[in-house]
Amino acid sequence: MASKDPKFPARGVRKDGDEENAVSGSLFVTENCLRFEGGGEKIDLNWQELVLELTKGKQGPVGFSHPEHPNWRFTAYERRILKEKVFRGRTNLRRQIDDFKRQQEGIGQVIATMCFIAAFLVASFVAGHMIEQKIPKILSDIPTSHDISLGEELKSLVQERYKITTSHTNTLKALNKLAQAIAPAEKLDDKKITIHLVVDPAPNAFSLPSGDIYVCTGAIQLTDQAEQIAGLLAHVIAHVIKRHALRAAIEENGPSLVMQGLLGNKDGVVKAISAGKHKMISQEHSPTLEREADETAWELLLDAKINPTGIAKFLVNIREKVDYEKEGGDLARAYSSHPPTRERFRTLDRKGAYLDPDIKFRTVEPIPVPTKPVDFSEPLDF
Repeated sequence: MASKDPKFPARGVRKDGDEENAVSGSLFVTENCLRFEGGGEKIDLNWQELVLELTKGKQGPVGFSHPEHPNWRFTAYERRILKEKVFRGRTNLRRQIDDFKRQQEGIGQVIATMCFIAAFLVASFVAGHMIEQKIPKILSDIPTSHDISLGEELKSLVQERYKITTSHTNTLKALNKLAQAIAPAEKLDDKKITIHLVVDPAPNAFSLPSGDIYVCTGAIQLTDQAEQIAGLLAHVIAHVIKRHALRAAIEENGPSLVMQGLLGNKDGVVKAISAGKHKMISQEHSPTLEREADETAWELLLDAKINPTGIAKFLVNIREKVDYEKEGGDLARAYSSHPPTRERFRTLDRKGAYLDPDIKFRTVEPIPVPTKPVDFSEPLDF
């Protein structure tokens, strides 16, 4: 019996060394995966880590790749494959499509609004990728005292949402000592890193603009390697140093807010950011900011003479022990914006391969585990 799954003509290209071999076939949109069949090959690409490779135009082909099949690239000749429900129903696929649309529509939006409102012309002109070029200038005009005051305001919201404990003094002392080694005062621009412990089985951590870092007990229970905890801390500290919370708020408010910043309306920018401050606790950053946080964390650890490969090893632990998309909750929301875990691991692992073997890394003191280990085979209750 013929398959009832939607079928689209396609081509698969396999790279073997310097050679590329093309195979004609079909892509089937199934419930659990995107399947390629052709030339005797049958390859399943699970939806969770599928990477879309979109091209300009409404009728252009759509490319697909997957970390489980790194030597293969697949192309669907008909763009209507993206109209299948799964591409809008899955967060990781919808996000890729929406990000691409925003990039392509940025310049078109500028041209369209030029015909109507001159003031909106400039705001639209900096939409999309041009906004990225202006945000650093806007951020530089906002004093870091705003980050600190904003963080102080957010603390009460964090305390309402999470169970904060101060009873595990040895754990907190060790975490604060490690954080100070990773980010000495001269790198923080008047901010101060302060570690708080959250009673939560999620292997996660998040930061406020002020430098307050919240580490979940589940993160410490996930691994007995202090270098991995150092990698997690370095990542969230990088968000603080790069002011990602403010940057994300500016990006979310769009061209009009960027325009206020460029025209010198600092107060207007600050008020708009403060109005959406509650969203900063959700730990949602764009994949671009998450990659920048990984890069910055790597440099912080190298400067501190701490082995930076702990970041990648922590990601492996998460992938092996926690199905965060299945469990949902705050952890799923946090990682939905991160680049796929396997992609991040490969990027960091490649960097590790080029580390100078003569570097003498310091020994990181163990972090005392605050509670009994969590059974990661059981569903996590967020």
